[in-house]
Amino acid sequence: MAKRTIIHPGFPKSGTTALQGSLANCIPDLASQGIVFTPQTNNSHHRSAWAVTGFVFGWPGKGGTTYPMSIWDKFSKQIRNEKETSLITSEFFTGAKLDAIKKIREDLGESDYVVVFTIRPFARVLPSRYQQSLKKGLTLTYNEWLQRLFDPAAKDVLVIDYAGKVGQWASVFGKENVRLVITDESNPDMLYRRFETATSIKQNTLKPAKNERLNRSLTISEVEILRQVNLMKPDSWKWPKYKEFVRANFVQHLSDSPSKFPGDKKLELPSWADEALAPYAHQQIQAFKDLGIEILGDLDSLYTPSTTKVDVPDMSLVPVEIAADIILHLSSFQTLDRASTRKLISELGVRLANSDKAAVRPLGKIIKKLV
Repeated sequence: MAKRTIIHPGFPKSGTTALQGSLANCIPDLASQGIVFTPQTNNSHHRSAWAVTGFVFGWPGKGGTTYPMSIWDKFSKQIRNEKETSLITSEFFTGAKLDAIKKIREDLGESDYVVVFTIRPFARVLPSRYQQSLKKGLTLTYNEWLQRLFDPAAKDVLVIDYAGKVGQWASVFGKENVRLVITDESNPDMLYRRFETATSIKQNTLKPAKNERLNRSLTISEVEILRQVNLMKPDSWKWPKYKEFVRANFVQHLSDSPSKFPGDKKLELPSWADEALAPYAHQQIQAFKDLGIEILGDLDSLYTPSTTKVDVPDMSLVPVEIAADIILHLSSFQTLDRASTRKLISELGVRLANSDKAAVRPLGKIIKKLV
């Protein structure tokens, strides 16, 4: 039986990648404290989380990847037989429904559990969530996506019931064993300090780890180009081709290198959406208070009304230099079969050249010449 089992189920976009990188960077220090951390991939236990939650990576029915339960069974047996304290982390565990959470508890066996959630202010999460959806093929504009997010009648895009998810884990593992760590936007180091407190890791063990990938957020123009690619991609494409061409090439080319155009701003929450967010945010904050779990950080900081007016960004005009830089990169891509790649780029050029927006027609002509 494990002396203790620490589970960090997320949430996504709450500093999980940074935290996992830091944990992986100090495995020997953790071991000296009797904590065993053996990540599977990307400094995490995503594969086990995908298996036990039934997660489909990609497009269901169109080549999306599923992971057999045997991955979870092998992993949970390893954790169950561990004599030291085990640490498990993957934000994909938050996708577990109640039955899966019960299975996680049953399969990991008897132990002293600590379940730690990390969470970031809601207004900072939404632009990131939109970008993540784009990387899966979303074609809605930012404004359309936000409108559907706050529309009770929309069933395909929903706000996340963070408190409800934490409540399910608390019902299975016991509320006395659940912690909520709130990030401090003014002091990123507090994520590490609060996580250490929540898990009884010695203070100042965790430090920011150097990441080989920059993995920055996309700018407004880059976001719109990605959306246009999603609109124009061939219907015949399945997930493996989209993953290789768009995610592993186009998006990675952007996110893993600094923006060459510092004037191109990042997405923010427009004022109307910030106002629409308020009732939801206050409901979530109160629900967290009602759970009776330990909270590390300022719960009310999850929603602070914006003091500056932010308009919905005009994404109809993309600087020619940015688009040309991306097209040049796509034109040099050799991994996919050239016919489909050239066809997509050619179609992009034709549509832009024939656009009713005069500002983008020159870009279309440039693309047609390149192809």
